[in-house]
Amino acid sequence: MKRLRFLGLGPGGALLIHTVDPGNRLRLPPETAEHVPWLKETSRKAYMFPGHHGGVQVLRDSIPGGKGAQQIVSTVQNSLPKAEEAGTEWMRLMRYQLTRCEVEFSEDRYGIVLPREFRDMELLPNHGQFVAVLILGEVLEIWRADKWAEHVRDVRGRLLEVTERALDELENR
Repeated sequence: MKRLRFLGLGPGGALLIHTVDPGNRLRLPPETAEHVPWLKETSRKAYMFPGHHGGVQVLRDSIPGGKGAQQIVSTVQNSLPKAEEAGTEWMRLMRYQLTRCEVEFSEDRYGIVLPREFRDMELLPNHGQFVAVLILGEVLEIWRADKWAEHVRDVRGRLLEVTERALDELENR
């Protein structure tokens, strides 16, 4: 097993690069719980959803998107969609909500098996491949390392534009 490496470690976050273990397991170092406090809780159940820009985001909440998303999911469960409703925004939201995997981090080394469904969709790596793990505040993302590299190269290529947008977003936060 190759040792997990901290590429970047700073206030509130870290970027980790690691090789996926046999059995498609990912084991995070004990320091991870300093950045992701819920890993110290009795229940370490979480949900993986496709990330905003790649990889997957690991969330404690089974329905991201707040109360509005929860209301839509509840409404759809009580009144199933008709064929002509396939193009609606709420169906778009339901497709996203249904593309999730439940995982539970183990108590020892905070290990998980990377879900086959997300590996088959090439959102996550397989055994022997490299994985990038971003931990920043409440954000926990897991990426295929090659896709992470593409993402950061894209950001670098548009650095001025991304910086301007980021400053605008932070002003309105």
